Amino acid sequence: MRTRATGAWAEAAALGVLVLCCAAAWGGWWTPPAPAAEVISAKCATPDLRVPINRASAAMLTLLPGIGPKTAGKIVAARRRMGRIPNLDALESIEGLGPERIGRIAPYVRFD
Repeated sequence: MRTRATGAWAEAAALGVLVLCCAAAWGGWWTPPAPAAEVISAKCATPDLRVPINRASAAMLTLLPGIGPKTAGKIVAARRRMGRIPNLDALESIEGLGPERIGRIAPYVRFD
């Protein structure tokens, strides 16, 4: 059985939650999640933050555009075999890295 006191308390609690949510949204306490495009771009290498291809882990190599875990593993394995990848041309010997993909990652890698 619902009494007047219980009903009033429930309404007050609901109003309080609504006020807190609005205050959080307007006051900057809560921000909505970033759009998918921003999240994707935040996970990619940039020309200013180049990936050191001779020292990068497979996980770090996946930051390069068009490089997934499988190709990153092949790059790491080739680096172990070759000792060091000297330049972009040497990447062509790795299965799955053709001229087009190498062209896409070229601005984002360094060979130090």
